[in-house]
Amino acid sequence: MAFKIIHLNSVDSTNTYIDNLAKKGYPHGTVVVADTQTAGRGRFRRQWFSPPGRNIYMSILVRPEKTERRLSDFSVLPMLAGIACARAIQSVTGLPVCLKWPNDILLEEKKLGGILVESRIEAPGTELNAFFIIGIGINVNMKREDLPEDIKDMATSLYISTGREFSRELLIEEILREFFRLYEEFIAMGKGYIISEWQSLSTTIGRFVRCLLPDGREVAGKAIAVDEDGHLLVQTEGVIEVIKAGDVFHCSS
Repeated sequence: MAFKIIHLNSVDSTNTYIDNLAKKGYPHGTVVVADTQTAGRGRFRRQWFSPPGRNIYMSILVRPEKTERRLSDFSVLPMLAGIACARAIQSVTGLPVCLKWPNDILLEEKKLGGILVESRIEAPGTELNAFFIIGIGINVNMKREDLPEDIKDMATSLYISTGREFSRELLIEEILREFFRLYEEFIAMGKGYIISEWQSLSTTIGRFVRCLLPDGREVAGKAIAVDEDGHLLVQTEGVIEVIKAGDVFHCSS
């Protein structure tokens, strides 16, 4: 799969920028990479820390063909992107990167990166006018002193973990190769294949977790699997809770 990379020095958000390109008709496989973001965002509109020249900030445009898959199948795109990132980082660095539900990339139990997928359906009910934006942020050469105080204990970078700098360009190319290879496998084999591959890289499955849900509820139990829609299944006392969205924290017990 060919992809076209657009490089920017600075942008408010790579997701916002590629959203505008998509609405102008830019094709599937368009990629925007920025050196820094002034208004990068993560899940639930949280700010994404984006110091210049240190990390990866990029977005991928996915524009499905009408006959490829049902729109509901594309719920696994965050998992697909996570697998691509984990495999690419492992290949380039040899580090034991793993995945945390729903969209975090972890190294040594600290957040190395995250994924934000946004969908746009321009004419509801038709697949032809739908597209998806996959935003990826990975901490590459950021030093510990670069981290804001409120995330120093939770976040890391490849440099912090190893004391070595890595080529962002090489990582980006490898992530994109993995992403589009996985995308073709997803189209051919379906979302069950992606879910299985994600679970093999997940550090959440089999762990005790605490889940803070958007409605304010808290669920605690053992994460036992993800279902066919990518939702997290948590075994509590006598009940299996289906977690569709929220913040998940790994617990020792």
